Amino acid sequence: MSDSLIDFHRGDVKVLDVKEKYRGFFRVNDYELTTRSYRGGWMKPFRRELLERGTAAGVLVYDRKNDLVLLVEQFRIGAYAAGLEPWSLEVVAGITPEGEDPMDTAIRETEEEAGVTIDREHTVLIGKFLTSPGGTSETVSIFLSEADLSHAGGAHGLPEENEDMRAVVLKLDDALSLLVKGGINNFTTVAALQSLALRLGRTGAFA
Repeated sequence: MSDSLIDFHRGDVKVLDVKEKYRGFFRVNDYELTTRSYRGGWMKPFRRELLERGTAAGVLVYDRKNDLVLLVEQFRIGAYAAGLEPWSLEVVAGITPEGEDPMDTAIRETEEEAGVTIDREHTVLIGKFLTSPGGTSETVSIFLSEADLSHAGGAHGLPEENEDMRAVVLKLDDALSLLVKGGINNFTTVAALQSLALRLGRTGAFA
């Protein structure tokens, strides 16, 4: 039995070739590579197509005084194509431009998508996560923040970016109940809600 959780590291990968197959809002690259094998030696060279989607930031805003959380509802083409409900309840999130601090992205997106102001002093990083490591390089930095949500709501987003979204304020227990019933299927939102529940000792809401 191995005494290490991870036996291999970045030095155990050899990239032989990279070809760009598509460039638009996102990029798709075709990698030819080899890695060390658990059976010993190296794997035969193989290919992997990779969606190069960049980095993003998401934030769950919590109103401690009123026990409320802020989500946004918007149309998602991925959910539609997957045969799911195309309007999705999610945490505020957005792509992080090159050179921008992910926390600054979270602060800016919260204002744009929900009309709510948050600040760095009341915002903490949960972690940085891969959304689907088998097919995309996208990472998401997920934050928790605190703000007064007593007047939050309404339609928001930047029309010039074809954004049309609704700010939704829920009691935390209602949001967790919705999660348990399958009403929330966005990974970033699931991770943020579960992290908040654990930090507050609200695991009973998952029963």
